[in-house]
Amino acid sequence: MRSGVEITRSPGGEVVIASVGGDVDMVQVPRIQAALAGALAEGGVALVIDLSRVRYFDSTGVRLLFFVQRKLQCGRYQLRLVVPEDGLVRHVLAIVNLDRHIRIHPTVAAALADLADSGRPDVLEDSRA
Repeated sequence: MRSGVEITRSPGGEVVIASVGGDVDMVQVPRIQAALAGALAEGGVALVIDLSRVRYFDSTGVRLLFFVQRKLQCGRYQLRLVVPEDGLVRHVLAIVNLDRHIRIHPTVAAALADLADSGRPDVLEDSRA
């Protein structure tokens, strides 16, 4: 299955929400990375990557997440992941201890609430929608 990325924004536009579906592998990661970069170039202070529709996730996907985290930290952006608790992707991320570096939530709403509660003044309360 091919991968797709759907980009939306929180109601105030401060948070980029990228919903990824299908396969996250060496063929699709460059496309996913380009979509994320394009969305962030349009502004925002945080990125939520929703991986709940991902069916296959290999080591290139893991490397992508670590890469995105490093890049966002340099720019003082925040990153949250959305991964169902019982899914394949959650298992892969647990093996590599990604949760020690990136906050993982079961839903987009939970990720947005965490960002709103982060204490950063430019992530507005209306991001909870």
